[in-house]
Amino acid sequence: MHALVHRVKVFVFSRTGREVHYLVLRHAPKREAYWGPIEGPILPSENLELAACRRVRDQVGIERPHTLLDLRMPERNDLPDESVVEWAYGYGIPAGVELTRVSREVCEYRWDGFDSAFRSMELPMNQEAILRLHLMLTR
Repeated sequence: MHALVHRVKVFVFSRTGREVHYLVLRHAPKREAYWGPIEGPILPSENLELAACRRVRDQVGIERPHTLLDLRMPERNDLPDESVVEWAYGYGIPAGVELTRVSREVCEYRWDGFDSAFRSMELPMNQEAILRLHLMLTR
């Protein structure tokens, strides 16, 4: 049986004046070991926005976004047993918000400017998404 799975990728950002910083993280070794955004499954009872907010809350303890942006770039990956559709979002928070409850699933995190965050993204789709978000925020 071929399953269809929906996931969200959430690029958390914070602005100070014209400067934008992005939260990049690395999941614990049992999962992907690359730097990237917050990501995870969409539950059957959720819409995309609720899933994005839940993943951020579960991963880093931030309750509500100041701004939530649909990057309008779904990506579909067809694997032998399932197809995965990923939906990318930007999640703006006020400058200076502390990460109070970082999940055990996260082994490292940091705030980066755009250049460093972009270079940290090892997957081309993540690079495309953070570039799109950055252009939306700085135009």
